Amino acid sequence: MSKLNLTTPLTFEPIFVERMWGGRRLESEFGKKLPPQRPIGESWEIVDRPEAQSIVRNGPLRGKTLHELKIGAKSSETFLMLHVSRC
Repeated sequence: MSKLNLTTPLTFEPIFVERMWGGRRLESEFGKKLPPQRPIGESWEIVDRPEAQSIVRNGPLRGKTLHELKIGAKSSETFLMLHVSRC
């Protein structure tokens, strides 16, 4: 990956997971825009698993997965992940 000069933090699209205990509280309490008519029990804010990949929401890396960003980083580079939750 070529060197990018990012001036803002990367943000990712959340992955909403249906659970039998799910409901709409992520929407009412945290302002998440949930898919309609689905019992959402979890919001994965950043994930790199074979079955679920976080996708960059904006900026020059929009559409790239977290996995692609990790693969593109040189082994000598530091890969810092910071997750900030607002409650």
